[in-house]
Amino acid sequence: MVLFYWRDAFYRGNVLRTDLSYIFVAVYEIINRAYPAGRESLERMLSLWESYREAFPRLDYYMSQWCADYVLTNDIAFDFSEILRRIPLAVSNMRPFLELYVNDALKTGLHALPFDILCEFSEYSIRNSRFYKGHEDLCRGAVRAALSEIDRSLRAAKQIGLLEYLAPRPKREVWDAYQGAVCGRAAAKRVEAEYLPYSKSAGIRSFVGSVMRYVENALRKREKYAGRLRGITLSDAVQRAIDRSLTAKTAEKNTGGYHRPVARGGPGTRLVGQYAPSDRGGAGCAAGRGEPVQEELAPPAVTGGNAAGRVGAAGHRGGGRRLAGVCGRARACAPRAFAGDAGGRGRRGTGRDRDAGVFLSRGAL
Repeated sequence: MVLFYWRDAFYRGNVLRTDLSYIFVAVYEIINRAYPAGRESLERMLSLWESYREAFPRLDYYMSQWCADYVLTNDIAFDFSEILRRIPLAVSNMRPFLELYVNDALKTGLHALPFDILCEFSEYSIRNSRFYKGHEDLCRGAVRAALSEIDRSLRAAKQIGLLEYLAPRPKREVWDAYQGAVCGRAAAKRVEAEYLPYSKSAGIRSFVGSVMRYVENALRKREKYAGRLRGITLSDAVQRAIDRSLTAKTAEKNTGGYHRPVARGGPGTRLVGQYAPSDRGGAGCAAGRGEPVQEELAPPAVTGGNAAGRVGAAGHRGGGRRLAGVCGRARACAPRAFAGDAGGRGRRGTGRDRDAGVFLSRGAL
């Protein structure tokens, strides 16, 4: 048959023109374990997706979710950032949630995110600004430098990173695996995941938006561009950190070298912003309400709700391998129910902690 000829040719490395329905059938075979579940079969799915996504853009929507489901339900060690290195996936197609794909960058900090993804963490759309158009590289570099300096200063003062300090409450997501696919009972699972929804956190979005506005205003002033943005809610200390980063960027541009900014303060102290705990239960938002305070360099207690069980840039509390990530745990649960089927549970698995992707533990029920 034509289907089997095309499929066998593809797996031998010969990418032939085909119909979308043939691609889906090949994916269904992998999902339903016509081949042993594992990294090799996952690579088959990724190769099908990568080879035919330009001809069939709809694949981005389906394959992002199905590949994630395949990894979770089969307990495969996989770094989802590999998908972004191979496939320029739009943010809207990063399913089931954006944080899954940028975990490696989030371990470093907000400044390490690709700029288009960083914009998803902001309530201000800098890319729609008139100033941004024509100054794209200038704005991108300045925003990243500002966030990096804020993170560095906060770590020096409190031994805690910006993302960890602003971490929202963990969010629990439950969904049926392989939605929209032809999936047999043996492969059908319900996936449960707990992660930190940074991109949906009101505190983080407000803070990053204010940083972007402040940076843009500083660049507008330097470039003698008319107009200033309002709605900036940053403490004086955070603004000074941004000013240091912009000064360093200017020096780097003029001299070809990098001059690390030095924080100014009294002996044995460093100025930091007045970080107030957020009313959403996460850690405080660096939106600075009032005058900046002087903090001793010794690490103070971490403020903010849910600190005891937080999983984020500090790693996993409560045992297991430390992992700087965005997700606490994910597991494949009971098979989803079919018509006339109660969807009974199978044997409970033990799961295990693993430094793989964003997940600390996985198990199958």
